[in-house]
Amino acid sequence: MVIKHKFKWLALLFIAVFVYLGKHIYDFYSHRGAVPVLTRQWLNVPTDASVSQSLYDPRYKDAADQTLKAMQSRRALTGAASYSVAVGVNDRLVWAGAIG
Repeated sequence: MVIKHKFKWLALLFIAVFVYLGKHIYDFYSHRGAVPVLTRQWLNVPTDASVSQSLYDPRYKDAADQTLKAMQSRRALTGAASYSVAVGVNDRLVWAGAIG
């Protein structure tokens, strides 16, 4: 009787660990596009997202514009609701941008 009781707890522990780890593995592959993403409901991400940026060092204007365009294309590709990025050089903030 004691062996059956221990076996039940061991089986329950194994199932709990399998479910816990399995969910993280599934999430990893679903965000890579290998398996469908499980959601409770479909969410529509707006296509016309607001864009804001702050340039603190004008020497980085071209790089900031390129980064903002890359963020916009990445957002369209992934369907993310928003992105935000901050860039620092030599411990100083030089640019910050957000989309969504």
